[in-house]
Amino acid sequence: MNSIRTEVSKALGIIGKYGLSGLAVNANGKVNSFMVLFSTGISDKVTARQVYKQLIRQKLIVINMQEPDSYRISLTPNGAYRLLKNHVDSLAITPMKKWDHCWRLVCFDIPKGKDKERLYFNRRLHELGFTMLRRSMWVHPFDCLEAIKEITDYCNLTRHVNVLEISKLDDQSSRKLLRIYDSVLGAMHSTTGT
Repeated sequence: MNSIRTEVSKALGIIGKYGLSGLAVNANGKVNSFMVLFSTGISDKVTARQVYKQLIRQKLIVINMQEPDSYRISLTPNGAYRLLKNHVDSLAITPMKKWDHCWRLVCFDIPKGKDKERLYFNRRLHELGFTMLRRSMWVHPFDCLEAIKEITDYCNLTRHVNVLEISKLDDQSSRKLLRIYDSVLGAMHSTTGT
């Protein structure tokens, strides 16, 4: 099932590259139009027909006939949402070649009623390698502004989240963070006070 999910994500990505209008494929029939597009590049364990069935069952794509033997494959709103979620789930923070001795502090005050979004946001911060200083304060040594912006936009939390870049922390916090990120930062830091 995991490989089908991966192939469904790949198919959404390919269709999504063509925007909201989708892409036209010449074939005789809806299923064949999908097969023409995705028969190559799908893993050996999964068939294009399995991927097609999942996309249709989950209402992620729609295939419309434009003229005889010509079909347009497009994402549904659910498909576009899934594609966006896949993108946000795959975001990563690229380590710097040389650490600039700045910490990126993400702090937030997410109101009640947005518990699902708060849980997702906290999980993504953890997955991206952030360290929790306090309950609503997470720290990372590398530039993360764009990744955080995309996640908060996706979760509709932008107005509840702040990202700060700071060059100094109290000694206790600095020691804790340098100890946690020691393997990542290695020889990049020279003193525990920065």
